[in-house]
This record gives sequence, structure tokens and C-alpha cells, in this order.
Amino acid sequence: MGFLVLAILILLSFFILYRSPFSTGLSFKHLALGWGAKLCYSGIYAYLFIFFYGDGKLDLDLWNFYNDSHVVSEYGKKDPAGYLKLMVGLSSNDEELLKNELKRTNIWSYADNGDIINDNRLLIRLNSIIHFFSFENVYVHVLILAFIAYLGLLMLYKAFLPFVRNPLLLFYGLALFPTVAFWSSGFTKETVLLLALGLYFTYLFRLREEVNWKSITGFLLSLFLLFFNKPHVGLILVPSSLVLVFGKLVYWKMVFLWIWSGVIVLVIVGSSHAPDPVNVVARTTRKQKDLINMAHGGVFFINDTAFCAFDYAYFDHFKFYQKEKVQVLKATDGRYKLFGHNDFHPFTIPADTNRYALYLIQVPADSYIDVTPIAYSGWQLLRNTPGDLVSVFIRPFPTDPGSKLKYVAFGVNLAVL
Repeated sequence: MGFLVLAILILLSFFILYRSPFSTGLSFKHLALGWGAKLCYSGIYAYLFIFFYGDGKLDLDLWNFYNDSHVVSEYGKKDPAGYLKLMVGLSSNDEELLKNELKRTNIWSYADNGDIINDNRLLIRLNSIIHFFSFENVYVHVLILAFIAYLGLLMLYKAFLPFVRNPLLLFYGLALFPTVAFWSSGFTKETVLLLALGLYFTYLFRLREEVNWKSITGFLLSLFLLFFNKPHVGLILVPSSLVLVFGKLVYWKMVFLWIWSGVIVLVIVGSSHAPDPVNVVARTTRKQKDLINMAHGGVFFINDTAFCAFDYAYFDHFKFYQKEKVQVLKATDGRYKLFGHNDFHPFTIPADTNRYALYLIQVPADSYIDVTPIAYSGWQLLRNTPGDLVSVFIRPFPTDPGSKLKYVAFGVNLAVL
């Protein structure tokens, strides 16, 4: 039944493109070719995460998002009212719910992020809705998420069309560029990010011309998706791009633009001294810690009182039960963090017969690049910025650690520049 739904959705997607409700000016031939390329990237994504890494089973992020959204969906079938509360964030951190109905989730309460709505939870919520009609067919989820990204791509194309000489080069650049196309073709936050960016620029440019309820509603929706999906993108994009709106209001007088720039700087500095959860330095520190831990790899699980982390070298000290439970076979050195706290402390866990809730098994990354920890310091964040800009725009260098794919990534970054 799931593959029947998949076939229907594929036909429906081409029909929607044939009707071209977004008035992109592109012919159906180009829309279909772009969507066909997107489907190919989706197939590559599914193959890698199911057959290459997972040996025929779901693995890595694809498994985590699929599993957690399925758990949330099953809860919705049992308790529709509770599910609606969960979807809008009214019971996201309810301890009883986390211990019972959501105990089989892996990344719902990812790391230190206890926000009502965070990037993982947004994608889990979306996929929990898809579970109601996907008949547990993972390809239905991949297809819908890829189409969401493709709609965002079309909105980006239409928004920037007035600024380019070669429309088809813009369209196929967006549709075929490897890193953008691949990472927005599966169970990733980038699928929602593309939609958010498409909405944002579409309605930002409309607000420059005309302010009405449609433009305001679309713009607010884009802000919601940006800040609850990729907040760092929103923090960079919104203050800088609002210069377009502000500049028009003051007839592009430089004195007012300098004032606006000063306001942006003051807001950034102020937010670095604000309390959680709006403190930019604290949020960036936690995100950096999460990613460093992910790169270093390890075995992570939850006991009765704390979140526990162990080096991947001790993998054989544990016994695992269906990716859900873990038992300690040998006394092992590790670190623990009490719930509600940020700092880890060294400890040694003894061998016992208890089975703890497994959080994550992560193989160390071969392409890890050392970074200086921010450690909740605004000055350190500022000092890191020049090197971070180089890393974002150019790295990995050919001399950096990693597989031969680093040469492809390096070439792609140069092509972007």
C-alpha cells in the first residue's frame, strides 16, 4: 500500500508542476527536468542511508528522524488531544510523556536543547503527520520532503529572477548544484530550510513593493521556519536583508543606513549578554559542543539520573539490544551530565545487568577539523570568526583529513565562490 501511495504522489507532483501555480515563467519541460533531477538525488540519498551505510536497514539520521516521528505518530493515534498539544509545543518537555510515550525516541530531546520547538522536533513533527498516510514507507517521506525543498527552490528562483540575465542558468544552478541538491533530498533540515528561504525572499521583496496581510503572513511564516529550523541562518539573514526594506523607507540615505548597521551591532552584542534561551553565545556554544561530540563519536545513553558519554574505543564494553537498550559489560571511564545542567564530569560506570536507554552510537568522523571551543565566551566567538569564515567558504582543504570526497567538496566550494 505504501508503494501505491508513493506512485500516486509522484504523479500528483508532476501534475502540480504541470499546472504551475507559482507562475515561475518556466515551461513544464524545465520544471519536470528539475524535479526529475531532484528525484534522482532523492534516490541516491535513500540508497546511501539504507543500503550503503545501513546494510539494507535505515541508519544514521534517516533512522533517527523516521523512528522518532513514527513514535510520535503512534502516540497521536492513541491520544489525539495529547498529540495536538505536543505538536504545538504545550507538552514537549513533559517528563511523564518523555518517560512513557516518547521513551523510544532517539533525538526528540537531543543534547542540551530543551526548547519548546527546536530543529529536530520541527522535522519530527512534520514526519509524524506523513506517517498517518505513508503506511511506513520511508520513500514516501523522502519524496514529500524533497518536493517541499523543490517548492522552496522554485520560490527562490522566482524571487531572484529580476536580478539575473540568464534565468535557466539560475534555475539549473539551484536544481543541480550537488551539495544543495543532495542535502535537500531526504530526511534533513535543509529541506525545510529551502522552503523557508524561498518564502523569506519571496515575501521580503513583496513587502518592499506592497504591505498587505498576505505579504505579512508569508513573511512571518518564513521567520518561524527559519528560527525554529536553522536559527543561525535567520540570525545572519534577517538583520542584513532588512536593509532592503529600511533603505527604501529612508530613500537610501547613508546616515540612516549607518544608524541601522549600528543597531544591528548593538542587538548582537546585547544578545550575547542576554539570559537563555536567547543568548547567542550560549546557544552557539551548545551547538558547537554537540557537533564536536558527534565528530569525536562514542556511545551515549541515559541512566536514571544523567546523560552518559563514552569514547567509541570502548564500544566492546557494551552490549546493545535492537538500538534501544544498552548493558555495561566492563567498568568503563566516561563522562556524565546531570539533567538540566550543561557541564560534563568524569566518572567510571561499573559493569551490571541493568539495561539503559540507548541514545546514540556514533562512529568517529574521519574528516574532523580541530576548532577552538567557544566555552560561553563572546570574545572567543569573535576571535574564532575569521577562521570560521574560511572553513565555511573554502574548507575542506586538500590537506585536511578525510576521504577523497574532500577534493569534490573543495572544488564545489571554489565553484560557489
